[in-house]
Parts: sequence; C-alpha cells; structure tokens
Amino acid sequence: MMLEDIYCVLVVDDEECNRDMLSRRLQRLGYLVSTAASGEEAVHMLENESYDIVLLDLMMPGMDGFAVLEWIRCRPKLSKIPVIMLTAAGEREAITTCLSLGARDFILKPFNMADLRARMRRFLPERRARLGREGEGWEGARVLVIEDDPDSRALLRARLEQAGFEVLDAGNAGEGLEALRNADVDVVLLDMRLPDRPGTELLEELRNDPELSGKPVIVVSGVDDPGQVRRCRELGVSAYLHKPFNVAELRLQVRDCLQSRAAS
Repeated sequence: MMLEDIYCVLVVDDEECNRDMLSRRLQRLGYLVSTAASGEEAVHMLENESYDIVLLDLMMPGMDGFAVLEWIRCRPKLSKIPVIMLTAAGEREAITTCLSLGARDFILKPFNMADLRARMRRFLPERRARLGREGEGWEGARVLVIEDDPDSRALLRARLEQAGFEVLDAGNAGEGLEALRNADVDVVLLDMRLPDRPGTELLEELRNDPELSGKPVIVVSGVDDPGQVRRCRELGVSAYLHKPFNVAELRLQVRDCLQSRAAS
C-alpha cells in the first residue's frame, strides 16, 4: 500500500456495534480509524487530533450530529474536513439542515460498504491535494523507534508499518545506538524518558558522532516543558511531538524528514 493512500477516519456513533462494524471494515480497506461514542467525545478528539474525513451519526444523545456540525463550522481550522452523515431512513428530511451546516454528503442506514467507500473517495483526493500531500511514495523507508514502553513501541510499529514504512525498535538508548550503527536508518523517533539515560544525552551523542549526526530525529514526549523543547531544537531535532499525538501528524512529520534528507 502506498503511503499517500493512507487516510485517517473518525467514526462517530453512539451505538457500539455500529462503531465496531464500521471500524473493522474500514481498517480492512486500509484506513486508519478512530472512533467516538458521542458528540462530546468527537469534539474532544477533533480538538486534539487530525483527521482526513469524519463519518458522523445524526441522532445521538447529548450533543447530536447537528451540534457537532455547527461546532466544526465555527472553527476555521476544522471547517474544511469533509463530513459524511450517517442517517436512518426516517431522518432523511433532516439532510437539508445537515448540508446547510457544512456536511458534504449523507448515506442512509443500513448502507453498502462499496457505496460508502465510493462517497469517501470523492472527497479524500481533494483533501490530500489541499494539504499538500500529493504523495512521493516513501514506502519502504526505515524508521527506528526508541521507546522504553513496550505498548507504545508496538502501537508505533503497527501504525508505521501500515503506512508503508519498515520499522526497527529499541527499548533504551544503548539499543538505539547499536541499531543506528548496524542498520541504515532514515528517520529516528526518540522518546525523552529512557531507562539508561535522558533523551537529550542521546541527542548530544548523535550530534557529536560524524556518522550519525545527519540522521533526522523526531522527538516524542509526554512532557510539555518549553525548556526541553528548546534544548531539543538546539540539538537539531526535526520535530517535537507531544504525547498523545495523532498518527496522521506523525506520518506527515516522517515524510517531511525524508523530503528534507532527499533534498540535502
């Protein structure tokens, strides 16, 4: 699968069986899928993560689809995200209101996956072009993940491999240095809290090593410390992502590192 064909989808539906079914089917088609069980949860996720398209149930308790659409429309940074409404046949008269609130399309439940996929594909290519992601085909590039938490390593590996990258991983700074010296790595993802030394010390080692100083490094950290961010920038990191971060954002940062390296 080509890197540029990976899209992030947010499925919003208060019915767990609907969320699970749709999530599984979209994942089989190659999409990266997140789910929200309510309008309130969807708003929180949209505030903190990045998505290429939203599939939004209309009738939900609390904050319904109308309210979510209104909230999205009032935020310039989010208003261009395509939203497809998922509606029951009896709600069809509400579609005019949804379209006036910014929804791009609607599909009636129960729906056919081929129909939904075709409707999604109408909007995803234009969004990729708008975000400047025409896709250089970086699949196969090698990424080294240096992260001590095994669950985080496994998640990063799965997401990056799904996006087309080859992934190596290390549980501490020493293992990371060994991997860098024994494998041709294109980009490093570095956690700041490692069991054998701080991430900043490892960055200093990399920058002082002639053979490793040119490796692009993306820092991933749960610490929101301006001083740490500034020090990492001084040590030449390409990007600094705060945990939890969105996979789409990580994917774009890795791509940007590869572009910069290819141009140098």
